[in-house]
Amino acid sequence: MKEAAENKKNILEELGKLKAREDNLTAQVEKLSTPEGIEESIREKFRVVKEGEGLIVIVNDKTDLDQDKGATSGQKIKNFLKRIFPRKVR
Repeated sequence: MKEAAENKKNILEELGKLKAREDNLTAQVEKLSTPEGIEESIREKFRVVKEGEGLIVIVNDKTDLDQDKGATSGQKIKNFLKRIFPRKVR
């Protein structure tokens, strides 16, 4: 009896996971059924842009990562901004 209850519990958990997955897949199919959804998917997967647009790719340098080791989130953001907008010394 206890084993049957355990099996039922496991099956219900698995059923819940499968229903959630089904909902997710249904949402993806619905999204890809529209021209906007198709365009968004292509842009994300293949990093393409429309004519007249630009693409920015941010690459972390290993030294940048070493500099931020042990830093707080705020310090990491501050360091990132300093690297992007360095002060010009006159």
